[in-house]
This record gives sequence, structure tokens and C-alpha cells, in this order.
Amino acid sequence: MDAENMGLLISEQRKELKMTQKELAEKIGVTDKAISKWERGKGLPDINMIEPLSEALEIGIADIITGKKDVEKTKEEEEKIEKYLKESLEYSQIKIKNAIRLCVPVVIFNWIILVIGTCVAFYYVDLLWLKLGLWSLVILATSFSMRVLKELLSQNN
Repeated sequence: MDAENMGLLISEQRKELKMTQKELAEKIGVTDKAISKWERGKGLPDINMIEPLSEALEIGIADIITGKKDVEKTKEEEEKIEKYLKESLEYSQIKIKNAIRLCVPVVIFNWIILVIGTCVAFYYVDLLWLKLGLWSLVILATSFSMRVLKELLSQNN
């Protein structure tokens, strides 16, 4: 994706529809600063913003991604491209949801370890070296569970 071409298309189409950056931003749920950044070619919209942006600008998803209105495409080609892009977006959203489902139990487990470890180490143990040892075990357990999470996430992708 070419940020400058995409930005130019967004700007031209927005102006053609007689919309301000603020109006477009409100329509798709971003800030007017984000619209300005895209139009200047200094950044790209998040993948989740492509479909709402295409609807607000009344152009195809493929047009936004390529950065130009391509009048030579047949209706069938346009539909295939948009279907593929929508499926890609849905697939990435499913992957994100799956990753979040994996993260939540690990984060909860880490908090339980931290709370129990802290209570035991600082309230029930009088010897400093034993407190430090227990705290080290808590940190090791947290580190191990984060490694497990990382491995689960890499297998999920």
C-alpha cells in the first residue's frame, strides 16, 4: 500500500463528497488528526478502518488499498477483490480474538501467583533471604507462564 496515493485518494474523495476531515472522522470513529495524517501520506489507516472508510467515501475497498479509482475493473473483479479483503479482515479479527482468549487465563494466573507470592513472602516469612527467595520464585513462575503464552500465541498463528 502506498500511503501517499491512498492519502491523495482519501482527500480527493472526501472533498468530492463535500465533507470536512472532522465530518469524515466522526463518521468512521477516528480523530480528524488521523484523517489529516492519512491524507498527507504520513500514515495508513488501521486494517479495521478500511471498510468503514470505503463506505463513508462511497468507493471500493480495493480503490482505497490501491490508492486510485480503477474504472477499468469489471464489477465481478471488484466484488472478488472486496470479498477477499473482507475475508482477510475477518480472519485477522478471529486470530486476534483467539489470541485474547489465550492471554486472559495466563494473565489471571500471573496475578494469582503475584498476589499469593507477595502475601507469603512479605507477611508470613521473617527471614530476609527467604523473602527474596520466594519473590524470585514468583518472578520465575510469572516468566515461565509468559513463555508458555508466547508459545501458545505463536502456535495459534
